Amino acid sequence: MAKERSGKIVSCSKCGSRLGLCGEVVCPIIKRVEGSLGRKLNSKSLFGASPPSVFIGSWNYPKVYAGPMVPHMMWDDTTFLDNPVQWLDEGIEDIISHRLSLTRSHQQVDIHSAANPDRSLSSVQELAMASQPVDTEVKLERIPKGRLSFSRRTPPMGPTAIIKEMKLIENPHIHPKIEYLTGDKDCFAQVAVSELFKAGISSYHLTRLFSVGLLGKEKNRRLVPTKWSITAVDDVLGKQLHKQVTDHPIINEYWVWGSHAVGNRMGILFLPKPWMFEVLEYWISGTIYPAHQNIQIPSDYELTKGRKTYAKTIGGAYYAARLPVLKRLNEWGRQAAAIIFLEVHPEWLPLGVWRVREICRRALSTTPAKFENLDEAIAEASKHLTTPIQHWTKQSKILHYNRTQRTLLQFF
Repeated sequence: MAKERSGKIVSCSKCGSRLGLCGEVVCPIIKRVEGSLGRKLNSKSLFGASPPSVFIGSWNYPKVYAGPMVPHMMWDDTTFLDNPVQWLDEGIEDIISHRLSLTRSHQQVDIHSAANPDRSLSSVQELAMASQPVDTEVKLERIPKGRLSFSRRTPPMGPTAIIKEMKLIENPHIHPKIEYLTGDKDCFAQVAVSELFKAGISSYHLTRLFSVGLLGKEKNRRLVPTKWSITAVDDVLGKQLHKQVTDHPIINEYWVWGSHAVGNRMGILFLPKPWMFEVLEYWISGTIYPAHQNIQIPSDYELTKGRKTYAKTIGGAYYAARLPVLKRLNEWGRQAAAIIFLEVHPEWLPLGVWRVREICRRALSTTPAKFENLDEAIAEASKHLTTPIQHWTKQSKILHYNRTQRTLLQFF
């Protein structure tokens, strides 16, 4: 959605409901989804099955706000409310509407209290360990209020309120491996994350555990804001998989995939080269650019040895895309250079980096188109994008590297 103001087109993806750039008194997106919320919030108590979901904020760090997310509406199964794996086929407004049905209750705590939590924080940590919805009761200081907030890394957040008292009404179902490794206070956090992932614990569940300070050596345990935890888990898992993938044989063809969902289109190109990785992300403004006109497409990349610094340009989306790529390569026992072409359309809203991870995962679950030469592979990748492929290929660092580097065979 976009609106003209002062001669400029302002898209909802740029505004994210927070800045009021379109000039509307009430964000039109929030206005539309409010009708789906059912009964209004009118109570200082919550009772419902948390998906399970917890949230650790970053404001006022190191004294952050932490707490559970509990539905204020009745659902047969609340798992969907905090499970991005199930969201790709939903409309953007449906996702927002579902997220609005969760109230984020919180209390201010010091990040170092993770190792010695009070009763409420201990309940939050126990909830984070759960693998199924948990009936939760929360008494609040006031009736929840607040507006929908967007983030580029985390899913949208709805009403908020300060916790007065919290308790779990039932014993949560906890995976034995989680119970063991959260109780092991001599195990490094990176090792615990890797072991749990191997045991089938999803990156989303690992983010919960990491954020509430349940992993790692006891003296190092602390609360980590959710938005930082998401990228930290993606990076830790990516680095572990990178060590394995670089020992695998290289593919012998060019492989191409494509997928699209929730206002994003993605083309994926694998080259028969040692491990390299790049994400190019272009936010479409609505203007149609001819192929000969230069446009800037931001990117981040790494060569065979991986990255030593944070991918500042693309940010969390870089690590969210890298994880499923490395995971699939490791499952196949193969190595390749991978390029992600990510096209973000005007209807997209900043609902979190999960969409990059899930679109990439879905694409890689299908059979790739295979080609003997690069030009044919690039032509296939272009079918999954609306921006002329020349803009992408001219600015890809890995394609440039591929063209300019000479292999040993070229010397003979």
